[in-house]
Amino acid sequence: MNKKVVLPVVLMLSTLLMVAVFTALNTAIVTAVSHPSTPPTHADQQASFICSQLVVNGDMEEDLAWIMPPTEATAAYSTAQARSGERSIRIGIVNGTNREAYSSARQPVTIPADTVTATLTLWLYPVSTGTLAQPLVTGALPDSPVNDAQYVMILDENLDTLQVLLWTRRNTQSWEPYSFDLSAYAGETVYLLFGVYNNGIGGVTGMYLDDVALDACRPMPEQPYRLYLPIIRHGFALDPPPPADLLLIDGQVVTRVIGHPDSAAIYGLTAAGFYRSDDGADSWTLITSILPVTGTVLLAAEQPELLYAGAGFPCFKGGPPTPFWRSVDSGLTWTQILTATNLEPLAVHPEDGEKLYAQTCAGPYLSKDAGESWIHQEDELFLLYNIVELATAVVDDWQTVYIGGSSEGGSGVIIGSQDGGESWARLLPSGAEIWSLSSMALDPISTTHLYFGDGLAFWGTLDGGITWYTSTNGLDNVIYDPDDPDEQTYGLLSLVILPTNREFLLLGTAEGLFTSGDRGLTWHKVTGYTWEDARIDDLLLRTAEPDKLFLTTPDGVYVHTLVQE
Repeated sequence: MNKKVVLPVVLMLSTLLMVAVFTALNTAIVTAVSHPSTPPTHADQQASFICSQLVVNGDMEEDLAWIMPPTEATAAYSTAQARSGERSIRIGIVNGTNREAYSSARQPVTIPADTVTATLTLWLYPVSTGTLAQPLVTGALPDSPVNDAQYVMILDENLDTLQVLLWTRRNTQSWEPYSFDLSAYAGETVYLLFGVYNNGIGGVTGMYLDDVALDACRPMPEQPYRLYLPIIRHGFALDPPPPADLLLIDGQVVTRVIGHPDSAAIYGLTAAGFYRSDDGADSWTLITSILPVTGTVLLAAEQPELLYAGAGFPCFKGGPPTPFWRSVDSGLTWTQILTATNLEPLAVHPEDGEKLYAQTCAGPYLSKDAGESWIHQEDELFLLYNIVELATAVVDDWQTVYIGGSSEGGSGVIIGSQDGGESWARLLPSGAEIWSLSSMALDPISTTHLYFGDGLAFWGTLDGGITWYTSTNGLDNVIYDPDDPDEQTYGLLSLVILPTNREFLLLGTAEGLFTSGDRGLTWHKVTGYTWEDARIDDLLLRTAEPDKLFLTTPDGVYVHTLVQE
């Protein structure tokens, strides 16, 4: 099974590995020469850049992506003011009872490491009935603010302050533009935070936020229209090829591919729109210039025009309800399924497209009528663990189901069912330490052969979870090292099984692709490619073309050709 394709969604702090998905939206190509503090322009045609808009839901028209922690004055979407569209985010107290309160809205973004310019733009509508104006300052947020304040800040992944971009109190009651250079944070995941502090004395202070964008531009790879197809030879050893370029559609970088191991059809997302291919990405048909849904998008293998989409609910953080969508025309139009609010699709039956699994905080849900009604397959285990991965066995018509879960603290679990979800059991032995489970794959023929990766090791079972083996052989650089946590990048993020040789596994990690010819006992890093050190968030390998592997990275999608001799 390929790992489910994830488009921008509301993210939990405990699952920040998904953050890099946000950088894949709205990619555009421009021609320019730039400097770190100057965005590329069309005045100079000497160099090409890929420019990506990194903020999700910057116009505030959807209920997604923004984290608004509950406080005495919790921020919220509002129709009271809007610079464009119909909504903005209200932060702080704009009317009503004064009280001491912090109020904020924040969103994580990952700025690509090779970014040349990163420009944050936004509009604020400040409101304050206080009398003492605050000057613009930089530096750290005061531990104990004395006066009301409106502020914009950059936080690190631990929510510690990196920079105060704006600290003021204004009452213009009109929309004001702001722009900030964030190129210093290239290669980092940071939080954009917009906040208001009220001291509870005198007048109240608040603001509205709208039209937030973070445009990051990086050099375009040379020869953007050439596509090299690397080769696996001689027992699946890899011969170094020429450097590969990103997969393009009409000159636009493909940022996501949506497919299924048993489907010949695939979908591609670029800045120009949502496309479909029925010939393995050799040619594409534009479906729509705007994909109106977000979240995880899955297709039905035998009915590839049938798609499901949903972001799910951020269980450990909370937030507004999230919609669930269905399309029956390849994504041209979408229908919201009200019975599936807050659900995220996890798997679609390859032979019966109306049968699908989804999940929310209460565990797995099964539908047999395209999402119109749902069976909640509850268990006490799902009160402790949120679902991260799900794998189903087609050969027994989904009687065998495996779930990989994660607790709020990051501990992991494997939960299995042999009766189609009627009952569930914990499959890992007592005392087994799993941390930050992030990938899983089930052998499509042998339902007892299950594999997964977490932050500490690769795991496998050949008897349905009765016994397990683990391995870190060859994975030292991509698993957590407690002795050197500040200098490492770790994570086993995506996993697929080669359909022509089911002992051969492909593993996408935080730093490149690894292969194993012995069911994960030993691993070898693939080198000699443009993407060899890239974070590989998703792998897609289909039985229709078992030699063509799609690798999704923060820079876009690459194609890798496998040839067995």
